[in-house]
Amino acid sequence: MRLPLELTDSVIDHLHNDERTLSVCALTCRAWLPTVRFHRFHHVSLSCDATRRFHEVLLASPEVRALVHTLELHGQLGWPLDSPAWHGASYDFLKLLPAVTEAKLVGVYFEDSVQEMFVANLMGLTRLTTYRCRFRSFYFFVTLIGSFPSLNTLSFSLSLIWRFHFPSPSDIPSYLPEGLRTLKLGEPEDPRTSGDEQMTMREMLMLEIHAKRTMEVAQQLVDALGPGTLEGLEFAVGDANGLPRIFEHQTLNLALCHRLQTFAIKMLFCKGGPIDNDDIRGFSEMLSTLSSPVLATLMLSLHVHRAKDDPTIRRVTFSEMCAFDWAGIEAALARGSLPGLRSLIVEGGGETAVLEDHIARVLPRLHARRVIQLVPHSEN
Repeated sequence: MRLPLELTDSVIDHLHNDERTLSVCALTCRAWLPTVRFHRFHHVSLSCDATRRFHEVLLASPEVRALVHTLELHGQLGWPLDSPAWHGASYDFLKLLPAVTEAKLVGVYFEDSVQEMFVANLMGLTRLTTYRCRFRSFYFFVTLIGSFPSLNTLSFSLSLIWRFHFPSPSDIPSYLPEGLRTLKLGEPEDPRTSGDEQMTMREMLMLEIHAKRTMEVAQQLVDALGPGTLEGLEFAVGDANGLPRIFEHQTLNLALCHRLQTFAIKMLFCKGGPIDNDDIRGFSEMLSTLSSPVLATLMLSLHVHRAKDDPTIRRVTFSEMCAFDWAGIEAALARGSLPGLRSLIVEGGGETAVLEDHIARVLPRLHARRVIQLVPHSEN
């Protein structure tokens, strides 16, 4: 009995993350091959050592080239700053990838030739993420962004690094794509990072210096995009001392984001003690800088892990959130600069009633507005 192709496609779709089983399916039946190839090559993640083999696959199987839509290039997170991962790597395989629309780049060293290779071969990019990449200067970073005319979402980490301190271009908006609508800033810390990917003390000190400078870069891009195009902003960080540490040298000012529709803060706390208001002290300050008549949704999503040797991540509980400065948050939301605000979504763990009752008791006017939406998540 021959099974309908629709049924086998559905089964293979269910196995899309199982590389070994997909390989078996590819060898079992020729008719299954197109579906298997789609799942195996739609999203490609490569280390520097894997590019040569992948290039050979593309040369041997031209039909695979158009299947690759998402490309990730991953280096070691703890690379020495003087010798980053992907330094001196070959990017010839990019010439064979005509359909890539999303790229995530980790530890890429953007020399002139590398930047030219990306720009020449990935013109269809709509989403770009750079994570601990290294550029010749901020100018080269801005020109890279502006080289992709269809780019609508840009993500970059707070440890963006460059070698030379050329003056920043005074007309940044003229370099940026007209369709760039969403900006994602930050560098959420992941305790599940393997031991050989951890930063040395020297690297941590160096990255702290660069983090100060990169907050200025983030502010420049926010100011450049805010008045005209920026509609979505996400700020994701992982830090042992909360927002005050991140904003120790410069606070992110959102006053020019007049068209902003959504703003999200996602944090991963790295501490053993309880979460308190000091950990998010910068949140209400950031809210107070917002001035967008079309801003509809704010989101606060908080996680915590206790120790470096414990990979478990949990949600900050609604009970812990009772210690937050809700009066300051109420004052920020009560200003007339956010007339379109419909919801502040707060994600947490445990019973929502604990925090809801606290807000109703302490701040009845804020509770009566029904603008705060508490979203519970069960722990895995």
